[in-house]
Amino acid sequence: MQSVKDFVNIKDAVSFTLNECDLKRTDGYWLETAQHDVQRSNGLRWWIRWYPAGRDKGRVSVFLWVNKPVMAKFTFAVDGSTISWSGTNQFRGIPIGSGCSHFRHEKLRPIFRNGILTMTCSVEFNVELPFVSFIPRNFQLFDHMPTDMEIVVGCERVPVHKYFLLLISPVFNAMFSHNTVESKSGRIKISDFDYDTVKAAIDLCYGRQLEDPSVDTVVSILRFTDKYFITPITNEFERLLLLNLSTETFGLIVHYAYDCNKDVLLAECCNFFKEHQSEIKATEQFAEFPPALAIDMMKSAFNFKTDFDVLRHAHKNGIAFVVKHLEQPFLKQIYLQNFCSIVDYAWECSRDELKNRCAEFFNSNISKVMNLEEFHKLPAVTMSGLMTASYTLKNSID
Repeated sequence: MQSVKDFVNIKDAVSFTLNECDLKRTDGYWLETAQHDVQRSNGLRWWIRWYPAGRDKGRVSVFLWVNKPVMAKFTFAVDGSTISWSGTNQFRGIPIGSGCSHFRHEKLRPIFRNGILTMTCSVEFNVELPFVSFIPRNFQLFDHMPTDMEIVVGCERVPVHKYFLLLISPVFNAMFSHNTVESKSGRIKISDFDYDTVKAAIDLCYGRQLEDPSVDTVVSILRFTDKYFITPITNEFERLLLLNLSTETFGLIVHYAYDCNKDVLLAECCNFFKEHQSEIKATEQFAEFPPALAIDMMKSAFNFKTDFDVLRHAHKNGIAFVVKHLEQPFLKQIYLQNFCSIVDYAWECSRDELKNRCAEFFNSNISKVMNLEEFHKLPAVTMSGLMTASYTLKNSID
């Protein structure tokens, strides 16, 4: 028995140039356009072949070719004129062409400009789709049943079917499995997401279509579905984030990955940052990053082991908010354990305020510092600079 099929119409077009000098050729000369892929068609390609001198003498012959059986409607038109020809064909052989020889040389010659004219083929393919496209969406299945619960967001309400919500989210299911406020009232109050986000997320669960959502909208929905463990939507939308990662969307996406512990997505963001650091650090968004996020991101991107590695990198690349964040604790207090590392950084990167703090600490703890093995391994130039700063500071106090 024949299986059920579904079809979708896909339109495309291509233009090609006809040279007037080729009209005189008599050797069966022909040309072709490049082959064009038809999306959602499982490999269908099409192209145009034309014979300037024609298969019939005195005419240009033009043919649409395909590499697979398909139904197609097509029109060949001469640009800048009313000359055209349309046809419909069920292509069965592979490959095979279909077309016409209706374009008479005598009618085309007045249209040539500087020895050329352009023709355009507009085509509409009737492409077969799998039967899965007929599966109804959840909201269509539930239309006959009234909603029996609502999600409250501020003054707004999102009506839902209770048992549908319990099926898709273990968090919502737990709320109604015990003697909770939600189970008694039939209402779920949500205060950490806005109404548009909650409505969009619930609509997705019901199978309703989102109209051209922004990356901002997708990230907001992901935060909601991640919190309530609505895993299928989370998995699919995280895939979309990877496909839409750019310098413009980077801040939104990396914040989500970091906040929600999405290790795979975060690793991709770190790799992206490594390749596009100069563009990203110039954006307003980047300057507002939480320092902890920026530090962890740089450690992952550049395989840094310590905060001092990050500090040197941030200083070299002008990432001021990270430098300020990492230096601030050292300016307040230095410990014996990190003294040598701070000294090494302060002199290597010419951080004058930090140099003074190091000199103060050295003067107050000279005997302990002198007993540190790593202190004696500091570069000679750094050691000399510290001694000079120490002497200057001590004598200015005296």
